[in-house]
Amino acid sequence: MISLKEIGALCGVSESTVSKALKDHPAVSAATKEKVKAVARKHHYQPNANVQGIQSGRSQCIGVAINNFGDPYSGAILSAAQEILHDSGYDLIVIPWDLMVGRNEGIFDRFACRRADGVLLFPTSKVPDAKTISQLKGLDSPVIQIDQSWDGEEFGYVGSDNHSGGRDAIRLLLRGGCSQIGIIGYPGVSSGTERLAGALNELANRKVEINPKHILELSSEKEDDEESCRLLGEYFSSCDKPDGIFCFNDRIGVLAIKVAKKHGLSIPDELQVVGFGNLPVSFLNAPSLTTFEQQPHLIGKTAGQMLLDCINQKNNVSGKRVEIAVKAVRRESTSISVAEK
Repeated sequence: MISLKEIGALCGVSESTVSKALKDHPAVSAATKEKVKAVARKHHYQPNANVQGIQSGRSQCIGVAINNFGDPYSGAILSAAQEILHDSGYDLIVIPWDLMVGRNEGIFDRFACRRADGVLLFPTSKVPDAKTISQLKGLDSPVIQIDQSWDGEEFGYVGSDNHSGGRDAIRLLLRGGCSQIGIIGYPGVSSGTERLAGALNELANRKVEINPKHILELSSEKEDDEESCRLLGEYFSSCDKPDGIFCFNDRIGVLAIKVAKKHGLSIPDELQVVGFGNLPVSFLNAPSLTTFEQQPHLIGKTAGQMLLDCINQKNNVSGKRVEIAVKAVRRESTSISVAEK
């Protein structure tokens, strides 16, 4: 690749003049700027990122810690965040969370040594050990958690309004005539805890009692469809079955419909099912799944912009929390339109 010195030789000016011309410095004439830029374009000149980083104090890199690369929800969030960051000249450094933790590698040392200007963190369901938390807090750059958060750890956060989502799911089932409502999900993660709280609060406010047997807890550490189906089979084998269930994500909702149908339940006549996420599986299923849209694109854009604002304004992102509204999407697994009040 051509250097500043070589561009200067071709243009008949000094290396420093080339540098100033490319930065639109007022001391360089318009004619010289245009001549230098034309030569730079012709020879596909690219500035040295390392040198620029030293001069500006920024690496123009954002660290991303993620685990499930095949998850369409996380992928949509990351894609939207990348659009925002790319427009501001940032590149992403992506690391696999569980793989590096499993090998006892210094996961965030990678970001520190590359001087990442900020970090987008897709947390695992399990709170990491003290070493990992210490590494996060020791980074000299803002950290924003996406979708999940950890109690007692004040990092920035962008995710869904899970509490309202749980509340609205119960309202939808009650409007559909359900009286024996079940809840199936992952209580061990922050989003699951928030959705459960929203659902239980709404039931309490409506003075609707819930049968403890109608609450099924699945493990969030490993999505094991075979084990989930086994537990759902036991759930629907009970003589005291719910007539409506709120599932904490679409994956559970689709599995619940599959197992319920095997046990002879008609959807939605005998059992209404509400999921969460509006992932592709929700409308490809038969019957299609009523669910809640989490707006992952908006979550990603918000997280990316929050990170940029903190970097540019040198703000402390700690404790900043943004919750994106969820929207009900009515399909065939429930019997009432979400537009009805």
